[in-house]
Amino acid sequence: MMGSPEIRFRDFQPSDDLVASVNEDAEKLSRFFDRIQSCRVTVDAPHRHQHKGKRFHVHIHLAVPEETIDVDREADEDAGDQSIRAALRDAFDAAGRQLKEYAARRRGDGKGRDAIG
Repeated sequence: MMGSPEIRFRDFQPSDDLVASVNEDAEKLSRFFDRIQSCRVTVDAPHRHQHKGKRFHVHIHLAVPEETIDVDREADEDAGDQSIRAALRDAFDAAGRQLKEYAARRRGDGKGRDAIG
């Protein structure tokens, strides 16, 4: 991956462990495709208002040659740090799957989601 991943936490202070975990997961994406041009991860805290169902929002944006990959996941605030970690895991899993499909399409090996059969 070119450079370090850009990681933003909005409206809350993450633990050092959470920051380290996000960095590790972002770096692992290069296993699926080693020419990622940039990686941006944003975790937004829920707005502090009266509505129920507050959720954390995780967004991963990957720039790869001739394309971008965007993944969004949400987590319930009530579950705390474990919920954020689950949303991050799901988002990175989805990003990995999309990178694998992208790499397969670039290789032309027919394993991408546009393949017939």
